[in-house]
Amino acid sequence: MKLVPFALVILFYSLSSFASGYPPNYCDQTVRLIHQGPAIFAHIDSGCIAGDVIGYKNSGVLARNNPEFIDAVITGHCGVLQKTKVVRLGREYNGRGYLNDGKFTIQSFSYELDCPEVTLEIAFNSGQQWDSDYGRNYRLGIQDFYGPRVRSYATKQGSPYGAINLAAWDFIVNEL
Repeated sequence: MKLVPFALVILFYSLSSFASGYPPNYCDQTVRLIHQGPAIFAHIDSGCIAGDVIGYKNSGVLARNNPEFIDAVITGHCGVLQKTKVVRLGREYNGRGYLNDGKFTIQSFSYELDCPEVTLEIAFNSGQQWDSDYGRNYRLGIQDFYGPRVRSYATKQGSPYGAINLAAWDFIVNEL
């Protein structure tokens, strides 16, 4: 007799977890990654988050002097409009290169420039040295993450508080 109320409580909580109407894999994260020389660009998305990681490999000219950080100078273009931001890349924990914290989003340029198709130009800086792909800059748009050059990885797990999960970080670090 004591098991009936306990079973009802368990049934109530298990059914209420599906009450949101979202499928169980709604927050599973997918990483789409592009290599451009010593630079990597990763777009992480799910139903719960979106974030972008910029990386710079140890094989790049700026990493040879082993600096504490490398700055990514990013300029978003939409027609005649443009906006520039600087994103700091710190050393990756295992020493494989440099990464930002994942809080930067390409979509922020779309919102700020009020333009859905923003093209980014990225140059990297460390002290007085620059890596701008021989003056051409590294070019990127959100549509590039859905093209043929992309390496993709579905993590099949979410993460609390809208953060990038550890499986996604492992995939990105292994690509450095």
